[in-house]
Amino acid sequence: MNSTQRRALSTIYTGPAVNFENRLVNALVGLANNDKGWMAWIEKEITPGMDLAEATRLIEARAKSIAIKPYRYLFGASRSLNLIFSETWQFTSRGTLPPG
Repeated sequence: MNSTQRRALSTIYTGPAVNFENRLVNALVGLANNDKGWMAWIEKEITPGMDLAEATRLIEARAKSIAIKPYRYLFGASRSLNLIFSETWQFTSRGTLPPG
C-alpha cells in the first residue's frame, strides 16, 4: 500500500470509540487462517511506530481481501471494495467473517 492509500484508510471511520485491540487480534487470526505468508506481510507492511487504529484497519483490509477473493465474481468490484473497507463487517474471535 502506498502512503496515499494508507492516509485514506486511516480517515475512513470517525465514529464512537472502537476496541481496536480486539479487532486487531481477530483480524490477525483471520489473516493467519487465510494467508500462509501472513507473517512476512506483517513484517513488511506494519511499522513499529504505526498507530494501533491504522495497523488494525490495514490488517483487516488485507485479511478481508484474501477471504473474499474466491467470491468476488458474486459481488462485483464495487461491492467487494465496500466490504473490504467496511467498519461494521469485522472478523469474529474465530477469525471468520459473519454473513455480510
